[in-house]
Amino acid sequence: MNVISQISLLVLLLELIFGALFNPKA
Repeated sequence: MNVISQISLLVLLLELIFGALFNPKA
């Protein structure tokens, strides 16, 4: 995997994590 794909995956994971934190009922 290249760096760009790794960064995009990290961004998606961070969005899921922060979404779960700020929306506990989700």
